[in-house]
Amino acid sequence: MNAHKRLQINFHAEPVPFVMSATKITPAVVPVFWADEGARITPQLASQFRSEVYKPLHLAYIGRICVLCLGSLLVVLAVGLYARKRRRAGQKGPAADLVKDTNGRGEMQYLLDSSDEFPPAK
Repeated sequence: MNAHKRLQINFHAEPVPFVMSATKITPAVVPVFWADEGARITPQLASQFRSEVYKPLHLAYIGRICVLCLGSLLVVLAVGLYARKRRRAGQKGPAADLVKDTNGRGEMQYLLDSSDEFPPAK
């Protein structure tokens, strides 16, 4: 595994009209300073680096996914338990006051037409 840190400092050169020797300079960027620091580590140290840095990051990513799935499952479970509780209590929801089964075969008749107002909330 290799690593490098590089630094370069440049100077923008352009003509200076009031200096006689600098009037014929072509505008250019001139490097003034350049430095390169490099390092190479052995495959054993590279393996140790990967296990100490990348493995925890990967485990954290997997942990986030697991927590998200668990949260989603808990939300679905809560909605299911709430629906079960309402069904056992005999509540059919707010729309149950607006329709009725007229002949026992599941055909619904609306109790309100478009000109009526909705009943007050209970």
